[in-house]
Amino acid sequence: MVVDLSFFTAPFLLMTVGYLQKEASSEYFIQRGWIYYEKQKC
Repeated sequence: MVVDLSFFTAPFLLMTVGYLQKEASSEYFIQRGWIYYEKQKC
């Protein structure tokens, strides 16, 4: 019996990509906020 691996890996890949995008965007917003904060302070 051949099991289609893409059936199992597709949801996992989607979850991983979604997680990475969420992490990247939150990291981006933190950096933007920090730069904005530094500018306000000076």
